Amino acid sequence: MGRGDTQGPPIDPTIIGVVPQPDKPISPEEAREKRKQEIFTLALELIKSGEMFDFPGVSKKFYDQSKIDEVPFVEMGCVTSIDDVLKKFQREGMQVILGDDPMAINVLVVPGPNSDSIADSFLIQNLDITRFMDPRIVKLIEVIQRKV
Repeated sequence: MGRGDTQGPPIDPTIIGVVPQPDKPISPEEAREKRKQEIFTLALELIKSGEMFDFPGVSKKFYDQSKIDEVPFVEMGCVTSIDDVLKKFQREGMQVILGDDPMAINVLVVPGPNSDSIADSFLIQNLDITRFMDPRIVKLIEVIQRKV
């Protein structure tokens, strides 16, 4: 039998990559897990890089809500005002960390290198997205904000 042999079962073109297989639908639970894994992977890349990033500022919505929420606590001396925290970020830059609960995969930013102050941290998705931001941070925020 030679090269033109047509005997035997036909070759499934999807096996050799000729015809792309359509993505099979996944359950909402699988979609949530996939998104969670993507967030963790992107965050870990930023954390392991050890890089300090320029601080782009925060969204107006986050800032306005923080100003309202902080009033009684700042007056009691329990927290640093959002304005002081933002000045610290502008002065020192920011780094990415994971929150304490690994199952929640909360990605935070803290001011300065080697910051231990979780009190001055906030969720990364509260950053103001600018065109000069590191694209990895933008992608991470987009994945976090994506609805499942």
